[in-house]
Amino acid sequence: MSSTPAGRTVIRGGTVVTMAPGALDIPDGAVLVEGDEIVGVGPAEEFASVDAEVLDAGGGVIMPGMIDTHRHMWMALLRGESADMSLLTFLDTLHDRCGKVVDAETLALSTRVSAIEAVNAGVTTVLDYCDAVNSPDHARAAVDALAASGVRAVHAYGMHAYDEGVATFKDHGERLDDARRLREETLSGDAGRVTMALALSLLGAVPFPLTEAEVALGDALALHTASHSHALWGTVFTTGVRELRHRGLLRPGQLHIHCTNLTDGEWRALAEAGAKVSIAPETELQMGMGHPPIRRSIEHGFLPSLSTDVATAGSGDLFAQMRLALQFQRCVDNDAYNRRGEMPVNLTYSVRDALTWATRGGAEALNLGDRVGTLEPGKQADVIVVGGAHPNLLPRPTRPEAVVLQAGPADVDLVMVAGRVLKRAGRLVDVDLPALGHAAENARDAWVRKAGGLVPAPAEQILRHSAEADVWAAANLAQAFCGTPPG
Repeated sequence: MSSTPAGRTVIRGGTVVTMAPGALDIPDGAVLVEGDEIVGVGPAEEFASVDAEVLDAGGGVIMPGMIDTHRHMWMALLRGESADMSLLTFLDTLHDRCGKVVDAETLALSTRVSAIEAVNAGVTTVLDYCDAVNSPDHARAAVDALAASGVRAVHAYGMHAYDEGVATFKDHGERLDDARRLREETLSGDAGRVTMALALSLLGAVPFPLTEAEVALGDALALHTASHSHALWGTVFTTGVRELRHRGLLRPGQLHIHCTNLTDGEWRALAEAGAKVSIAPETELQMGMGHPPIRRSIEHGFLPSLSTDVATAGSGDLFAQMRLALQFQRCVDNDAYNRRGEMPVNLTYSVRDALTWATRGGAEALNLGDRVGTLEPGKQADVIVVGGAHPNLLPRPTRPEAVVLQAGPADVDLVMVAGRVLKRAGRLVDVDLPALGHAAENARDAWVRKAGGLVPAPAEQILRHSAEADVWAAANLAQAFCGTPPG
């Protein structure tokens, strides 16, 4: 779906919002790209004589591509299927039931659909949280789909194992060995458009020595790890920050997702370790995970990042996540005034804060801050233009306020990743959407049939499964305190 970079390109005719700390917007600005790299940013007049292909921004906002730090791309074909489900029902019905039967071909198609959706919405970098690696073929299928799509991606190889289904790994050791082979044979470098991380098993879901082995593998392969952390209430399942700290397993750059149920001590532990945080406002608010921890993360020294999580329950764009994160936190902060019968004069967080979370915050969370997240010379040419002649953006925006509060995927006019144009004049390049849609619908229907349908189990059964998981999680996490901790 991409065109090959040809020499130099200058994007001009709009307001450049670099998102670099302390940088001012450039009202009539331009970005000069050579190959896959940004080589110049400044007023358009500085590049008037440059011999380059010109891409006209049409008066829109020229800005860095957005960065989604947690996206279960393998679930995109199940779009909307958990729209009215809590997290417990989602895990029991979609995640487990569909994850254990998904084949490599279906996973690849779903990953492709998710990547195209991301690009269309101006998301140029994604963390593919691939927790349905049922075989070596599944991981390679996901990586191949990411590479073909043109999006920049961190493939987080999933350690999660389903109790039954199509998985071919005989034990956890085989899964660890396969991750090692993928790193050594396919994703050995960290400078490519598609790189690798490890997605840990859900904390408490496996005996703690296996969690230790997963982190140790990340260390051995120089891979960052990611974890769904503290996303449930009334259970120790998905907790584990205290245990990780006790065993010396917290790492700089380790990504912790959701974090809606952390204590202050656990927040401090993550901050002291140099960990990162990914917040998924839409699913956290919908599924009963609690409050998106925007303020709590900031108060503990984190720069938040945003994620879409799953297409089964929410939108696949970061415009929605920015709005929800910003307005939710403003509402919570304003409540303190309202409860006193007062009105606030000033709002706590700004629109530019939200835009930072979706760009530079995402880059730093994925340990890519030296490559993407801002428009600066030397960084990768991941650039988008938000504008176009749509009624919701008239007059055309010259400030980021409209990008956050009024824009959506249809308003993304241009998308460039590593110097390659993937969307031009509001249309995806080299994507046959009707054919893709037909294939996606057929694959989804076959997948759902294979899973036995998606009607949730009775609430009593779901609660019983949750209680059983809590018991096993307590036993598994307790193992962290057995023996002498490292160091």
